[in-house]
Amino acid sequence: MFAEHRIVVPGALLAVWLQTMAGYGYAFYLSKVGTHSAYQAGLSLIAVTMSALYLFALALLVGAELNYVMGKDKGRGRGYRASPF
Repeated sequence: MFAEHRIVVPGALLAVWLQTMAGYGYAFYLSKVGTHSAYQAGLSLIAVTMSALYLFALALLVGAELNYVMGKDKGRGRGYRASPF
């Protein structure tokens, strides 16, 4: 039962670390955006928020890919198989 959870731990840890770093970068940018005018800051906030959400999703995909590759090396991944036809 616990063996299945050990398979996802490395990818989950990597995804959490990447999301934390992206969150720190987002917070850093938000602290610097107050120097612009209200109009320019509002428009850039939308773009930066969309980029941050993209980076968060990318971190999840990278973690899942790590789990897939590690599972594939141990015979648990699905990998591509040659067609029998």
